Amino acid sequence: MEHLGILSLLPPLLIIFLALVTKEVIFSLFAGIFFGYLLTSNWNPLVAMIKLTDGIASVLSDTWNIRIILFTTLLAAMVGLFQATGAAKAFGSWMASKVKSRLGTLIVTWLFGIFIFFDDYFNCLTIGTVMRPVTDE
Repeated sequence: MEHLGILSLLPPLLIIFLALVTKEVIFSLFAGIFFGYLLTSNWNPLVAMIKLTDGIASVLSDTWNIRIILFTTLLAAMVGLFQATGAAKAFGSWMASKVKSRLGTLIVTWLFGIFIFFDDYFNCLTIGTVMRPVTDE
């Protein structure tokens, strides 16, 4: 395996830059991964694309990785359902009527983080979605 030195920092920097500019995380990740493969394939885009598809296939061939991807996707779909039905906004509005101070908002958000926790992914998705209207006020 060859060592690229300082050039190995370019893919993560590209991912961060693209994520901030485009606000599209998945696109940014794929672009950064492709750029990393481009670096390791001597700037040959065809070889980089073949390496990228082989890398994705090897990751998806592991059943544990498939379970994590499916679980996270289903949790994100459930949070999306909360948003689409208005449940998250209604709960946030109800909570905003109960909590009047900045400190109270932080404490309630912290408590929800403890009570809703059964998975780290679900916790972040749910608390962020539900408490955003409350903390934005």
